[in-house]
Amino acid sequence: LAFLHGNTGTGVHYKCKSYGYVNTLCEKCMTRFDPWKLLYPVKHKDYSADSLIKEQWNKLRYKLGQAYIFTIFGYSAPVTDIDARNLMLKEWKSNPTLPLAEMEIIDIKDEEKVEKSWKEFTFSHHHGIHQDIRHSFLWRYPRRSCDAFAAANLMCNPWKDNTFQDFKTIEELHNWIKPLLKEEDRYEQSKEPFKYMVK
Repeated sequence: LAFLHGNTGTGVHYKCKSYGYVNTLCEKCMTRFDPWKLLYPVKHKDYSADSLIKEQWNKLRYKLGQAYIFTIFGYSAPVTDIDARNLMLKEWKSNPTLPLAEMEIIDIKDEEKVEKSWKEFTFSHHHGIHQDIRHSFLWRYPRRSCDAFAAANLMCNPWKDNTFQDFKTIEELHNWIKPLLKEEDRYEQSKEPFKYMVK
């Protein structure tokens, strides 16, 4: 998750180079966070003037250069945002896994308009456009989206969906996701494969 234009819900402390929820304290120095300066939709934005926004873009560049699935939520990559488009496009196109990677766009706009807006970014037919997040790999395979995508496309062994449930509390969500986290720990400790991958 990267806040490429700042975030009204996030506060910053430039001296400590830290950020967190607005109206809370910096854990390093216990000073209240200042509101984060936002980058507004203008043709040429300076993504390096704010050190924390620059850090967010650096994080995005790094991730795009090696991502297997690239998911966009409600951002249309407008042609007026030239610098942002170019920054993302350069890294995504240099990604060595691009011929195998998938791009998912979640946007309520007309599918043709969304597809046209992202045309430069797509590789062949490796993209999906969804008006509802519940159709995305992120929703259908929480914490396993890349594994499920690889199983289906590289091994011709699609997994059964393991979608988020209709949770009433955050505690229900935590309890539901706990087995997936434990499975990840087992993999880190003993290389035990995820259960979906076991025949």
